[in-house]
Amino acid sequence: MPRSLRIILFLLLLGVLLPAPARAQTVPTPTWMTYIAYYNPRTEIPETPDRMTVVYYKPDGSDIPTNIDLPFGGGPHISGRVFVGNTLHNPGFRGSVVISSTSPVVAMYREIAEGEDAFSPILYNSFSVLDAGGGKFYIPFVQKSGAFDPMIGIQNVESVPITVELTFYPAGGGAIDIDEPFRDIEAQASAVYLGSELGLGATFEGAMVVEAIIKDSVPAEPGRIVAAVRQAQSGGRRAFAYEGFSGGAGAVFMPAAMCNVGTGGMTVYYEVQNTGEASTEVEVDYYNTNPAEPPGNLIATQTLGSLAPGSRLQVDPCQVDGMNGRSVSAVIRASSPDGQVAAVGRAVSQDGLMTAFSGQIMMDPDMYGFGCTASDPEYPDNCTYRVIVPYVEYSTRSTGWRTYLSIQNILNIPEKPEVNYAANIQVRYYGQDGSLIGTHYLATDENDNTRLMPYAKRSSDPTFANVIDPSSQGFIGAVEVVSDRPVAVLARIQRPVSVPNYALVGEDYTGMYLINEE
Repeated sequence: MPRSLRIILFLLLLGVLLPAPARAQTVPTPTWMTYIAYYNPRTEIPETPDRMTVVYYKPDGSDIPTNIDLPFGGGPHISGRVFVGNTLHNPGFRGSVVISSTSPVVAMYREIAEGEDAFSPILYNSFSVLDAGGGKFYIPFVQKSGAFDPMIGIQNVESVPITVELTFYPAGGGAIDIDEPFRDIEAQASAVYLGSELGLGATFEGAMVVEAIIKDSVPAEPGRIVAAVRQAQSGGRRAFAYEGFSGGAGAVFMPAAMCNVGTGGMTVYYEVQNTGEASTEVEVDYYNTNPAEPPGNLIATQTLGSLAPGSRLQVDPCQVDGMNGRSVSAVIRASSPDGQVAAVGRAVSQDGLMTAFSGQIMMDPDMYGFGCTASDPEYPDNCTYRVIVPYVEYSTRSTGWRTYLSIQNILNIPEKPEVNYAANIQVRYYGQDGSLIGTHYLATDENDNTRLMPYAKRSSDPTFANVIDPSSQGFIGAVEVVSDRPVAVLARIQRPVSVPNYALVGEDYTGMYLINEE
């Protein structure tokens, strides 16, 4: 039976928070509880029960035995959690995790402050080997300040050691090379750096590129890597994380685009990085679900100007006429020929919320589509896509954690406009035991009025699928978004709080496409 491989980066000192600034503060120091949430996307019970193994790797490449060998129970749609503190008894650990399974497991990382105190959780997705960058990996946003010292994790996906070089691109232009001494990473292991360890100065804001080669290879041979960033506010309650990119695309899809929304004035900023070899022009198109707004559902186009290779620019949607008070979706474009960009979204509100998420690109139907290929004359009408959100929580308590989904149709074939509408989108809510608790029919073939226009978004949460029993504690499980068109899925988990300067804490994370391994 083939084995599937997912990779999780650990970018933290377990149970440790950076010291607060010297100024007086009353925010307590949290103790973080860390776990890996996993989901088995099988649709049928296999003849031999599926199993999953978890191995931790130290920076020197040695592994830490954990004796984690978990059965997936009955199999299909089972979800669960591996609590790191119960299996890794090392509060100062910096390293990585490799998860392997006899099923195509989908996994994510969650770090949450214990107890009822008001701290944002930290969430980011696992990587598959297919996500690895062949020689380069891009981080569109790195911020260092008195309150934030970024923790940057880089994992070697190769079976041999690699050497990495880090280049930082400040917001004002130029580049800072961190290449001496060269930094070696052992096979399957990771290196975790704090911004303060890299000589970035008291403050820094910009982007980062990681270049990797196989150690001592002549001529230099590119090494495969993945990377992510974790931020936890010193002396505050904000925390967030996001994944980097192996490369960019001509278009990046953002299911969340906001300017001054709600009582907290929430705004989503975009940090856009040029991942190409030449400068590119950048623009952002904003889309509303309402087709009555001409032209089509395009609200406005924001032109940002030229961006040099490796560099980053910030997009403020509030600079666009007509965006104030709106919650819509967007597409970030490298408008120059052969231009490539990657992007991170950052939601910031005046009531304490600060989140981050990685922008999404169009997925290759030959790899991620079920029942179709891009060369098929019937494409895309014969396709099915499956996007997984491996951990969804919705509490019946008004002060508990609740998850909300934004789902964006990302297909647009200009020469075939009649096929661009998504007409069949099901949001399936599965309990931890794999049972289908309920389905939200976001778009249906039976009702043309429910079709989702290209680049537009709609929302879902467990209440849409009637899975919440008011007498229960709520819903914990996983979600599959099954659609006839490729979609981008963004999950927001949040809860209200009542502490000075904070009314809301939460984090964003993206759904993961299931790979067609048939």
